[in-house]
Amino acid sequence: MPKLATVDQCTGCMLCVDVCPHDAVVPQYKNGFYYPSINYTKCVECKLCEKKCPVLKKVFIKNEYLDKPFAVWSKVPLRRIGSSSGGFFTELAYYCFEQASVRNMPCCIVGVIIQGKSVEHRIIEKKEDISLLQGTKYLQSEASGIYEQTLQFLRKGYLVLFSGLPCQVDAMQLFLDKKQYSGEILTCDVICNGVPDGRLLELDIGNNFPDLKQIISFRDKLKGWNKCLAFTYERENGSICRLPIEQSFFLKAFKANYALRKCCYKCSYSTIKRNTDFTIGDYWGNTYSVEEQFKGVSLVISHNVRATEILKKNQTLFFYPVLWEECLRGNPRLYSGKRIIQYAIPRFIINRLLNQRRYSILKRLLTDETGAVSEKRYWWIPFKIWTILLKHIESKYREYKLKKILNTYKNEKY
Repeated sequence: MPKLATVDQCTGCMLCVDVCPHDAVVPQYKNGFYYPSINYTKCVECKLCEKKCPVLKKVFIKNEYLDKPFAVWSKVPLRRIGSSSGGFFTELAYYCFEQASVRNMPCCIVGVIIQGKSVEHRIIEKKEDISLLQGTKYLQSEASGIYEQTLQFLRKGYLVLFSGLPCQVDAMQLFLDKKQYSGEILTCDVICNGVPDGRLLELDIGNNFPDLKQIISFRDKLKGWNKCLAFTYERENGSICRLPIEQSFFLKAFKANYALRKCCYKCSYSTIKRNTDFTIGDYWGNTYSVEEQFKGVSLVISHNVRATEILKKNQTLFFYPVLWEECLRGNPRLYSGKRIIQYAIPRFIINRLLNQRRYSILKRLLTDETGAVSEKRYWWIPFKIWTILLKHIESKYREYKLKKILNTYKNEKY
């Protein structure tokens, strides 16, 4: 029988669901995350799911191209302000539509949208729908079916821009391996901090927003790009409510990094070398464009000649090359996938508390540690000390990894 990635290994990309020719693998929601489940009555033991699994296959990226980092932002104010950072992905989507028109090709963009209280991958074929894909979503989409759908568009001759988490984009590339199609695909992944437990949001909504109809965003630029974390949603009566991170249990819990998917604490995709055209994220730590930081600046890494040429040809983007040392310091997930914080005390009890829906205890564990001490609950002090120690160790470990990667890239500016 096929052996899929373990719970500790599985990224939830759901490639195994799409590659199974007998529909024997289905996504199953368990403990806040999606995992594949095999229906052994349908399984014929072809083991295609096992052979294609990105975790088990562990494809070595043979890319001799020297990856190049850039600071980027859109020249179109409305597109930039509607994006989480500098608006690069939005401009890339518009560029694909324009190039497809010039080449007399149909075009579609594959990305993630917010749908009600969750997120999902969606394929859009109109420029007017690009705004649906804008903005960071701090949830993982259940991606089963999207790889096969994308292939069908490619076989119809479409120019496709596929975006997602690093594990999802890698899964897309593996799915297309050795398959024939007349279209063209461009890929773009993100700098991912890890996937949070879906039960955190469910608990937050159940306890604080029972009248929530539609999540609007997890970030905005109302107070500037550097103070962007805010949970905005629409109520059943149509009114809009915005909560800054200080008032959002979900955002504070996500930022604490105690309730991520297990594989995210040792992510194999936290590297500069990736199986994609572009890697994008926030350019945290940027010191060259301070005056632009209120509006947002994107960090874009091109992984091949085609990607760099697209960046240069796009007339709606302002960009310039940057130093690896600066851009890596603000984005440790580009070089360090190991999270020492996984050994913090809350990590060992959080699953049980989430299953029991112990909101008050979870709120203290994940968002209000200092409050526990100030209220003279001294039993909490050892936990706090241990957490501080782990964060210090992680900081030292990241410094070690940073020096190692900078020696490889020699801190060159392109």
